Amino acid sequence: MLKILQARLQQYVNQELPDVQAGFRKGRGIKDQIANNCWIIEKAREFQKNICFIDYAKAFYCADHNKLWRILQEMEVPDYLSSVLRNPYAGQEATVRTRHGTTDLFQIGKGVRQGCILSPCLFNFYAEYIMRNARLDEAQAGIKIAGRNIHNLRDSDDTILMAESEELKSLLMKVKEKSEKVGIKLNIKKMKIKASGPITLWQIDRETTETVTDFISLDSKITADGGCSHEIKRHLLLGRKAMTGMGKFSSDDHYIYYCGKESLRRNGVAPIVNERVRNAVLGYNLKNDSVISVHFQGKPFNITVIQVYGPTTNAEEAERFYEDLQDLLELTPKKDVLFIISSVAQSYPTLQPHEVQHTRLPCPSPTPGACSNSCPLSQ
Repeated sequence: MLKILQARLQQYVNQELPDVQAGFRKGRGIKDQIANNCWIIEKAREFQKNICFIDYAKAFYCADHNKLWRILQEMEVPDYLSSVLRNPYAGQEATVRTRHGTTDLFQIGKGVRQGCILSPCLFNFYAEYIMRNARLDEAQAGIKIAGRNIHNLRDSDDTILMAESEELKSLLMKVKEKSEKVGIKLNIKKMKIKASGPITLWQIDRETTETVTDFISLDSKITADGGCSHEIKRHLLLGRKAMTGMGKFSSDDHYIYYCGKESLRRNGVAPIVNERVRNAVLGYNLKNDSVISVHFQGKPFNITVIQVYGPTTNAEEAERFYEDLQDLLELTPKKDVLFIISSVAQSYPTLQPHEVQHTRLPCPSPTPGACSNSCPLSQ
């Protein structure tokens, strides 16, 4: 039923919403909006424009039902369709359980339904009503691209305004005023301004807006030059952290694993000691969840393998990580053959040539000895 309603509603979405609104639109995606943001940053630098990233406070939860039905009428949604859309919201009641007991039932009069496929469309109508009433077009502010004046970009409730300093403040106050009239407030503390030149701090409702050089918008890092190299590095670090930052090292009968779930440690994703060499284990030093050193008996030299996972995107954690790794390197016997298994080994800043004369960086296999017959751990 909801799929049918969504299909019926789609023609009015396409008819009423402008192309600057990319949220939950057919044929549009977040990738398109991220690319648009980068291009706008470049144009903003060229034309010396400022950009404001608007943050709404609990926007989806604050949409007033009665106002929503009136907005649908203004957007020329037929009465029969609007009536059907109201049915899931009719007679909704809720109660709140606290440590002092449960409250009486009360009517729910705000918020689009969580998890409903119609909610994004309904909220887009709500957001479009705000922008229309703010009458941004009358200000003639923004950035001219191909003869067209662009003063805002939207992805559902994520909104970007762009203009010169004083014009931008005027646009922002208009959006704030019209938003509050329909029950949605701006979160001034989380709003960011990216300025192309000197800009005075703005006080809005006794809150100061923050001026930044980079900012995370739509889960993408927007930098001063509009480039994407920093964003690629950030996602690589986040991916590495997600893959390696959720488990613990553990041992079980000379098997040492690192895995994401402790209950699956016998099937660890990165075993650093295999069955073939378990009798050669002389001991291991578990520094923390990110660094472990294993000492093997070998011929003609003993072998030390250091397995590391990190660093994270957190500066303090990264600093501790490098300190722990340095401690293990200092404890490694100088006559040992040393292996460091990690992608960060190549960029480890304190490794000196005399410290790594017997080191191979990095080992191509997560299991020492499995990469080739010449590997000392295969003996």
